[in-house]
Amino acid sequence: MKLGKIGIRDLERMMKRHGAVMLKSNRIGSDFSFMNLKGISMVFKIEPMVYYPFLSSQENAKLSLAFPMNDFLTSGTFPQVAMIDMEKPMDVGKEYWDYVDSLFTLFEGKGIKIASGHTGNYENIRSGVVGSIALIGYRKPVFSYLRIRERDAFYLIGSIGLETRYFYEKRKYGKSTISEETLSVEKYVLPLLRVKGVHYIHDLSEGGLIRGLREVSLLTGKGFRVQYSGVKHLLSGLRYGSRVERVSSSSSGSILVSVGFREKKSFEDFVTKKGWPFTEIPVGGRGVTLDGKVAVEYDIFPDVMGLDSNK
Repeated sequence: MKLGKIGIRDLERMMKRHGAVMLKSNRIGSDFSFMNLKGISMVFKIEPMVYYPFLSSQENAKLSLAFPMNDFLTSGTFPQVAMIDMEKPMDVGKEYWDYVDSLFTLFEGKGIKIASGHTGNYENIRSGVVGSIALIGYRKPVFSYLRIRERDAFYLIGSIGLETRYFYEKRKYGKSTISEETLSVEKYVLPLLRVKGVHYIHDLSEGGLIRGLREVSLLTGKGFRVQYSGVKHLLSGLRYGSRVERVSSSSSGSILVSVGFREKKSFEDFVTKKGWPFTEIPVGGRGVTLDGKVAVEYDIFPDVMGLDSNK
C-alpha cells in the first residue's frame, strides 16, 4: 500500500470503532456523492490540489483539476461550480502563482464558475497537497451504483499503470511519453453517455485494477476472477514486481464499467470501433482473486519501479 493511502480495511475498522455510518450516496466504490432534496439534485466531489517540484506549473494545474474531475465525471454529468482552498507551499515563489493562474484558466476553459475560495499558508512542504477543490453540479447522475443489475458484465477500459509510469518518467527524465490529458477519463465517459446499457463507471487510481475491483466487490457483493493473461496486454509497460503489484499500479485515466447483459454485444462493438483498449473482467466467487489467489492491492512506488518502454 502506498504511503498516505488509507486502506479499505483501515477505513472500515475506524468507522466501526466510532459507530460511524456512511451516507447512502457516500459508498466505497462510488467516486462521487449525490443528493436530491425537495426536487433539487446535486453531485459533489472534493479532492486535494497537488503540487510537485518536478512538474511545471501548468502540469501541476492540469493534474489538480483532472483528479477531482475524473471522479465527478463518473456520474455522467459535468460540474458547474468549484470551491477552492489554496495553501501556498514554503519556499515556492512565482511558479506557485503561475500554477494558480493556470488552474483558473483551466476552469474558465471548461465553463466552471469559482464560487468561493480560501487562502492560507500552513507551512506545508514543497510538494504534495497544497489545498483542495470541491466540484458541484446540479444534475441527476446518469451513471450510478444504484443502476447496477445482477447480470451486469464488468469491463476495464484503458491501460493499467498509466499514472505510475507518468510520475516515474517525470521524476527520472523530466518528461513523459504520457500527457496529463491521458490521465483524464473524459475521453471515455463523454462518448459512453450515448451508449445504451452503461449503468455504472468507476475511476481507477491508487491501487489500480485490484483496488478498483475490491471497492466494486464491497459495493455490490459480487466477486471478480482476474486472470493475469487476460489483462497483461493492458499493462502500461510495467515489468517490476509481482503480478499483483503490476495490476495494482496507479491507473488514473482508466475506468471500470458495468453494462447490462443484453447490451454486451453492442457495447463491445462500440468500444472496438473507438479503438479503446478493453477487456471483460469475469464475475464469480467472492472478493477479488488473481489467477485463483485472493488479491490485495500493493501500489508500486514509481521511483523504484522498473519500466519497459517496448511493452
